[in-house]
Amino acid sequence: MDTVCADTTLSTCLRDAVSNHKPFCDGGISYSLDPFKHLSVKGLLKKSEEVDAIESSVRKIEFKQKTSDLFNFYQSSDLIKSENLPAVLHEFVCFLTTTMKPWLEKIFGVALNDVIDLFASMYSKTDHLLCHDDKLDCRKFAFIYYVVDETWNDSDGGCLNLLSCDGNMSPNEVRKSITPARNLFVLFQVVPGSYHEVTEVLSSKKRLALSGWFHTTPLDRSSDPLLKPIDVPSLKPELCDMAIIEGSISQQYICGGSNVRDVRRTFKEESMIELNSFFTPSWLRTIADTLKESCFQNSGESLVFGRLKCLDRQSEAFGTLSEILSSEQMFALLSQLTGLSLHEDITFVDSDDDSTDESGSDLNNIGDGSPKVCLQVRELATGTYSLLYDKIEQKNCLEFHFFLFPDSHAPANSKAKRKKRASEWVEVYGGYTVYVDEEGTELQRVVPKEDVVTILYTDSETRSFLKYVNCLACENNRRCFHVYGKYYE
Repeated sequence: MDTVCADTTLSTCLRDAVSNHKPFCDGGISYSLDPFKHLSVKGLLKKSEEVDAIESSVRKIEFKQKTSDLFNFYQSSDLIKSENLPAVLHEFVCFLTTTMKPWLEKIFGVALNDVIDLFASMYSKTDHLLCHDDKLDCRKFAFIYYVVDETWNDSDGGCLNLLSCDGNMSPNEVRKSITPARNLFVLFQVVPGSYHEVTEVLSSKKRLALSGWFHTTPLDRSSDPLLKPIDVPSLKPELCDMAIIEGSISQQYICGGSNVRDVRRTFKEESMIELNSFFTPSWLRTIADTLKESCFQNSGESLVFGRLKCLDRQSEAFGTLSEILSSEQMFALLSQLTGLSLHEDITFVDSDDDSTDESGSDLNNIGDGSPKVCLQVRELATGTYSLLYDKIEQKNCLEFHFFLFPDSHAPANSKAKRKKRASEWVEVYGGYTVYVDEEGTELQRVVPKEDVVTILYTDSETRSFLKYVNCLACENNRRCFHVYGKYYE
C-alpha cells in the first residue's frame, strides 16, 4: 500500500517536531500535544480504489453488538488473528506491521513489540463510546482508520473527542474534536490522562472504521492517581407532619394489612418489587409542576463516573421531596414493606408464619431512627449517564427508584391521552438502571415507568450504572425526572 508515511522529508520534519515537543502540520500530517500527543494523517492511502476496497470488505464483516455501561456499537473479532481475511485487509495488516510500526518507532523514539490489535467497528444511530483512557495491558498507541461515507460531517456525530485533565488527573473538558473523514488515520499515545470518547452517532449513516492498538513492554501503573466519586450527602430521618404523609402516600400502603404483608412476602423472595400508585395523584401533580420549573445542574462528578444533571439540594422541589423521602414515617413504612431494619421501632420475626400481623405498626408513634438515606433527583436528558467503578467499597442498602414525567400529571382531555403521553419512555432511549454482579453479569434493570416505585436490595457485590440517554429521547420530546435514593440500615 502506497501511503504518505513513505515521504522521508515529511517524516524527518515530523520526527524533529516530536523530539522538540512542538506541534507540526504539513502535507496532510498534523501533530499536537494538546491535550496529549496525537497524530492525524489525511489521505493515508494514496489510491482511492484501495480505500473503496477496504470499505467494501468492512461492510461484509460479521459484526457483533457490544454493549455495556461504557459503550454501544458493533465490532468484529480480532482481524489480526483471522485466517480468512480478504486480500485488501490482509494488505492493511501488513502495512501496520511492516510500515506503520517501524515508522512510529522512528518518529516517537519508542520500542514497540510485535503485538498489534485490529478490529473493525460499525457505529449506527445512537451508538457511542463514553469517556475512558484505554490504560490496559501494554498499550502504547491507539489508532483508528476511517472508511466513512464522503459526505460525513459534524451533524452526523461520531466524533472522536480528546479531553484535558485537571490537577487530579480527572477529565474535565473537550480540547479537541475530530470529525470522521474518509481515508483519515488518527493515532494517540496511551498515557495516564489520555481520556477520550466517541460522541453519539446522530444520523442513519454507518460510522465504519478499523481500529486497534500498538503495544510495548508492560508499564508500571501503580503510581497512577486513583479517582474517587463525590459522596452524595446523607439525610437522617426526621419526623414529618402526619397530614403531609397522608397527603402524599397512598392509603393502601399507610394502612398496612394484607397488602403490605403481600409486598413483604414478595420482596423477601425476589429482593425487589414494584409498587403501583405509591404516591397520591395530587402530590404527584404538585411535584411534577415544581420540577418542571426547577434548575438541574451538572453534578460536578468526574467524567470517569458519568454525566448527571441533578436538582439543586437547596431548591424548593428538593426540600419537598426530601421531607417525605427522608421522614421517619418513610423509613418505618419501608421497614414494614421489606422486613429490613430501617427503623428501630419496626422489628420482624424471621418466620413464614403470616398469622402475626406486624404490618400495622403505627406511623404516628415512632421514635428517633439511626439509619440514613442518600437522595438524588436527576433529569434524564440526552447525554446523561453513570458508569461502573469497581474501586469503590459498596455497602448493603435498599435502593429506591421513582420516575416523574413532566406532562403526565397535567390535566388532559381524556385519561387515554394522559396515559399515552406519560408511558412512552421506552428502553431504546436508555435511561434505565442496570445492576450487575462482580463478573459484570446483569442481574436486574429498572426502566422508567409512570407512577411506579421500584425498591430493591443490593449487597456489597452488586454494582449499578445508568445507561446513556441517547438522542431518541430528545427526538421524541421525552423528558423524565429520576428520584433515586439509597436507604441504609
